[in-house]
Formats: sequence, structure tokens, C-alpha cells
Amino acid sequence: MSCDQLVINLLSRTTHGYTCDVQSYSILTEDDHAITKLVGRHRRGKSNEDVIAFLSNGKIVNYFPRNIKKYFNNVQKILISAANISTLTKQDLQPFGSQLKYFLFADNKLEEVPKDLFDYTPNIEHVQLQTNLIKFVEDGAFSKLQQMKSLYFQVNPCHS
Repeated sequence: MSCDQLVINLLSRTTHGYTCDVQSYSILTEDDHAITKLVGRHRRGKSNEDVIAFLSNGKIVNYFPRNIKKYFNNVQKILISAANISTLTKQDLQPFGSQLKYFLFADNKLEEVPKDLFDYTPNIEHVQLQTNLIKFVEDGAFSKLQQMKSLYFQVNPCHS
């Protein structure tokens, strides 16, 4: 893959480590939701292997971007906000497995948290789901997260 096809804008943040702040990315089909192109830049001396946090703020894609690990194998933190995404499944998070420690999914259109969402990511310590449209959280949705230290859930019209 050439630098033109994959140039990542990465910021050094104390709280998140070496973060991928993607300027833009494309998802071509509704069927697989796979990222087909990323645009940004690396800091001098850094590469995709140094990225431990994927940050996407305000990139409207409508679907959770699959195959992030194809680009960033060492991702421990996912931070996706204002992407107009209404559904999340355990298959979206599965590639990160026990490596995922931090999950922020804020200012989206998520309406439900299914009970199996975190089945494959038991080591998440921090979950942020604030400012969504969450009306329903299935029983046991967070029960597999034995390492969880914080859950942010503000500004959701949750009914049950």
C-alpha cells in the first residue's frame, strides 16, 4: 500500500497514547462495512504499529468501521464519536478481543445495547456511551466486563 493510499494523522496524547486521528476514511458497502481508504499523516518516526488508539470524531460513515486491525494491529482503545452510527454488534468488536481496554462510542445514534456486545472484549476497563439515543440495555450487557472501572452513560433516553 502506498503512502498516498494510507497516510495517517497521528497525535501524541497522554491519555490515549499514540492516537490515530483519521482525517477521512471510506466504507464502500453496507454489507461488510470495511474501511477501504484512510487519509492522514504519521508523526516523524512513527508507524501504524505504534498506534494504540483509533480516534474518529465527526466522520459520518453510518456504520462501525470494520477491519481497523488490518491497519492498526496494536489498537487497545477505540474512540468513535459523531459518526451517525445506529448499531453495534459483537462482530464489530470481535477483532480487538482481549486487547481492547477502552471503548468510547459517543454522540452517535445507538438505540440499544445488546447483551452480547462485549462477549469478545472482556478486558475493557472504560466504556463511554454518552449522548446516543439508547432506550434499552439488555440484561447482562456489561456482565462480561470484569475489569470495568467506569461507565459513562449520560444523555440517553434509556427506558429499561
